[in-house]
Amino acid sequence: MVHGNWFQTEVDHNHDGFLDIPQKKQFNGIWRSSYSSKAFESQLDVQYLKEERNGGQTMHGHDSGEHVIHGVPIYLAQLNSERAEAT
Repeated sequence: MVHGNWFQTEVDHNHDGFLDIPQKKQFNGIWRSSYSSKAFESQLDVQYLKEERNGGQTMHGHDSGEHVIHGVPIYLAQLNSERAEAT
């Protein structure tokens, strides 16, 4: 099974300069395998997740790339997760 989620739209409905919904990129997948016979039984699960979430203050009209508005650093919340499991 494979699943992906991509949301990069800036949503600021109340116009306070902060994102109402974090932007995210997510990919996850799982692979399951099983084997059974009269004498032996086994199962293998492999899972993988990669996710990036960004929230905080918006950069409306500021394309300098420095994340500064009028000399003040903007507030950013960034979360990067990567996880792999085998069972």
